[in-house]
Amino acid sequence: MKQHIQTFSVATGGTNFKARERKSNINITCTIALILTILAPQAFAQEKTDTTEVEHYIGVIPDDAFVKSGEFTGAIKVPGTKGSFKIGGMVQVNANFDFDNQGFQQIGVPPSIPLDEDPEDEDQQFGIHTRLSQLNFDYRSPTKVGNLRIFIEFDMFGNGNTGEFTNDYTARLRHAGVELGDWRFGQYHSAFVDLFSMPEGADAESPLAAPVLRQPAIVYMRGGNHEGSHWGFGIENPAFEYSGSDEQYRSEAMPNFIGFGRLERSWGYVRLAGLFMQLRSAAEDVYTGGFNFSGRIKLPLWHDKDNFSFATQFGEGFVHYYSSFVDVGGLDGHIADNGDIEATGIFGAFATYQHWWSDRVRSTFMASVFELDSPELVNGLLYSGGERYTVNLFWSPVDVAAFGLEYNYQTLETADGTEGKGTRLDFVGRFFF
Repeated sequence: MKQHIQTFSVATGGTNFKARERKSNINITCTIALILTILAPQAFAQEKTDTTEVEHYIGVIPDDAFVKSGEFTGAIKVPGTKGSFKIGGMVQVNANFDFDNQGFQQIGVPPSIPLDEDPEDEDQQFGIHTRLSQLNFDYRSPTKVGNLRIFIEFDMFGNGNTGEFTNDYTARLRHAGVELGDWRFGQYHSAFVDLFSMPEGADAESPLAAPVLRQPAIVYMRGGNHEGSHWGFGIENPAFEYSGSDEQYRSEAMPNFIGFGRLERSWGYVRLAGLFMQLRSAAEDVYTGGFNFSGRIKLPLWHDKDNFSFATQFGEGFVHYYSSFVDVGGLDGHIADNGDIEATGIFGAFATYQHWWSDRVRSTFMASVFELDSPELVNGLLYSGGERYTVNLFWSPVDVAAFGLEYNYQTLETADGTEGKGTRLDFVGRFFF
């Protein structure tokens, strides 16, 4: 009996010990909770006091002092205003290999193509440059009379290399203008130009027959943004590039007039632009111009993004609207010694097809032709026309980068039947910011 009592006492003692341990834990927990309840308000009050002291010394920071997202992609708000701005651009690296010495390495311009009669100019050449890189500033804001936009852009295609070994090319102004409501003031691509029909390419001169002139202008556009259906008109800076008598030349007394209209539907769009301009000499004034019909058509045969683009131009006297011949000069027309003016006839056309192999990989196939009816020899040659054929492959591993490989074959013909050809392989890397 005593043994049983002893065993019970030991068991009971163990139970009492565990009970006492649980009770002790409960007491500690309650004590900590009580301390926190007492001290927490003081801690918060201290934090508030510290903030008050900071505001006392530096003032209350307004909400609009912080950086906020702007009203368009990549932009930030200007504090205290309704405006947004963005600093953007592109770094572009081109590596060119010419199977025939084209003289001008950066872009494949037709006048630099070696002619058959110059076999010494058929040497191969290689070059790398970054002159097509761009930097721009874009500001936009709503106003009572419409949306305001200020856009300025530069590239590195200025006047040559200022250092033989340092490759420090000078900057060149591409765009500098203001859009306010339906009006546009400043330097942009000419309203005669249709940038949306231009295909993706590595060379700035692809395709051959594509006017890309940028010049100061005043333009009115009604009916929507640049990509929707719209119509408009404008005046642009005149620039008659003539050959012949300098003594007979007279400056233009009126601007170039442009009218344009664009129709957009679910299948794509078409656009028609007309140009009217004045050519002057001491003997006469000649009025000439031309048309540019262009568009882009959706062709979702193998991929939803597949498309066909085209453009054709015809008229007289506006060769300087094509950058392919801008360095030659004097191709718009000829002024004879007696002051008679003969404008250069122009016909140009290109067609392209872009196929998307996937959402990141695509190819473009281009064919273009350019014909000039030039009245006189220019730089010892009478350019009568040329052709260009292009195929490329582009890959965008991410949205802000694209890499491309492009093959170009082009020809040049003069009035006496002399021909030349140029073949180029061009690698390009583009990085957008």
